[in-house]
Amino acid sequence: MSFGRTVPRLICPLPSVLLGVILNACGGATHPVSTGGPLFEILACRGSAQAPNGELFHVRILDPTVVAQATSRIGKGQGLIIVGQAEDGDGGFNQPWNWHLDPTSIHFAEATVEVCDGCPSWVKAGAQYCPWSTEVLRRTE
Repeated sequence: MSFGRTVPRLICPLPSVLLGVILNACGGATHPVSTGGPLFEILACRGSAQAPNGELFHVRILDPTVVAQATSRIGKGQGLIIVGQAEDGDGGFNQPWNWHLDPTSIHFAEATVEVCDGCPSWVKAGAQYCPWSTEVLRRTE
């Protein structure tokens, strides 16, 4: 029994697999999502000690009712709170962050629990995000 031919085949793909795992774990991989809905630029965290001028992030919204709500909020300052499930990767539209809100989970609320509030720089994938100081600045596509 010879392992001479088997071992190189098993070892050769190992660097590629490890590189993929490392990039994904470090947030280096972009995970594209549906491009079906419009993209909005959101300002959050304005007035906080961490980011007095706020921090920007982008959301893609698929639900037509939520698209209408976001559109009606453009330029009106703080009001309704955007809520969504943070997923791994920037989704192809939320650079420079290594997370994006799942476009199917986004909705607006008048009040939320404090545990999901925060600045975009604090967000971790797998959690719900609901910045209390939400401002819809513009529709970008």
